Amino acid sequence: MNNFICYYKMPENYFAHQDLETLIIRGKNHHVKEKQKRDGSMETKPKHISDEAHKQRKLDQETENLKVKRVDPRVSKAIIAGRTAKKLTRKQLSQRCPGLSEQIITSYETGKAVPNINEIRKIEKGLGVKLTGKDFK
Repeated sequence: MNNFICYYKMPENYFAHQDLETLIIRGKNHHVKEKQKRDGSMETKPKHISDEAHKQRKLDQETENLKVKRVDPRVSKAIIAGRTAKKLTRKQLSQRCPGLSEQIITSYETGKAVPNINEIRKIEKGLGVKLTGKDFK
């Protein structure tokens, strides 16, 4: 039996009547995984967990009723006393403390803020009043 190869040249406009689209081939069940993500039935996890996310996850996993630590009332009173002694408004104090807004100052004065030592030290510098140490623990 003789084998022979026949070459046939197709005309240039041979595929003109067809609608050609790009086809993206992905792994098995990729569409199912994407649908689960959209529906919320699949949990996605980041590669790196930030410190705040780690703390939040630990709080979520706790079964006890935990209280979130708030600013000590003595710190709040000291901030108010220092601000009024210098005759400053909250806005003026926030301008003296770089990176702190008027809302942050308000939350510290009302005692609703979660204490952050960096923010407290900025307020200390802005007011010239001691807000940390043995008296405030």
